[in-house]
Amino acid sequence: MTEDARPRWGRRLLLALGLVVAVGVATVVVDVMRPDRPVYEVAEGPDVPLSICSAFASPDGSDRWPGTAEEPFQTVNRLLATLPAGDTGCLTTGEYVEDELEVLRAGTTLRSAPEARATLYLDTLIIPVSAEDVTVSDLSIVGGDDSLTVVAIGDGFTLERNDISNDDAGTSCVLVGAQDHRTEAGAIRDNVIHSCGQDGNHLHHGIYAQNVGPDDDGTGLLIEGNVIYDVAGYAVQLYPESIGAVVRRNVIDGGGRSIRGGIVLDGEVSRDHLIEENVIGRARTGAIVQRTGTGHESRRNCFWDNARNVVGDDIDSEGDREDERCWETAQHWTETGSDALAGDRDDKEEDVLCRLLEEDPAAAGGQA
Repeated sequence: MTEDARPRWGRRLLLALGLVVAVGVATVVVDVMRPDRPVYEVAEGPDVPLSICSAFASPDGSDRWPGTAEEPFQTVNRLLATLPAGDTGCLTTGEYVEDELEVLRAGTTLRSAPEARATLYLDTLIIPVSAEDVTVSDLSIVGGDDSLTVVAIGDGFTLERNDISNDDAGTSCVLVGAQDHRTEAGAIRDNVIHSCGQDGNHLHHGIYAQNVGPDDDGTGLLIEGNVIYDVAGYAVQLYPESIGAVVRRNVIDGGGRSIRGGIVLDGEVSRDHLIEENVIGRARTGAIVQRTGTGHESRRNCFWDNARNVVGDDIDSEGDREDERCWETAQHWTETGSDALAGDRDDKEEDVLCRLLEEDPAAAGGQA
């Protein structure tokens, strides 16, 4: 596909700076259009066999073909329209230009094929309320102008190992829940979320969870192991009717063009969010800002160079501190592809950053 075929999504050329490390979440490249800011790429996921794929699409395919590995569909819309509930649709390496995509059936997975990386240029990817337990993984997703990039409404969804952005031209990168539906459970895990929202617009966020809550087992929305940066508004906004989310072990850079930068908890019915073991730096209005709601907890987060750290009268803070070592180690992690936050959590005691996050603030000499 030529550059002129996709004018709505901007034109980015990425140049790798070094060896791509296969473990962990991110490696660093440079955006030659804006060399003043880093760009982190999602590392590859675990090895899986080609047999996990029920159907295929390829830029070189045809929608008149049956969607097999040998004769793939051409468009993602055709793939999703024919994919039965519970099956996995795989995209081969290349660029796909779509208007709006909707994952239609419960339990389906949309992902890059094993050993491939597909890039979607679209207006919005939607997981509707009727499609529960949907997974979208291992894709690069670039949203359209003045549009939400991903809208996840179906209960139990998973967004995993994706690169999600809208080239500073859309609105929020991920919206969870709807005004008339509280999305239960769900996971946003090990993604790189960046370049979200238009310059100067504080209403455009990285993740905007507007109406989420726990399922019958008490499992709420999990936001874990992501790298979030270069966002116009907040990196994460939990507002106005979100309950019981867990935001854990993310690296958030609230600097650059952001006019907010951190995590905000707001809404009169908002309650019981846990913000735990994140590394948050350079947030302009505060790393963790509690405006309204009750029962929120902040635990063992590490801050550096924020305008303020934990802000609010109704948030219980324990073990939070400011420590430049966390920020420096987090930057090293994102630049080298280390699995410090989102990789092998069973061996976290062997990892420097994880030790710092769990270190006693008094012993570390830091302060909340």
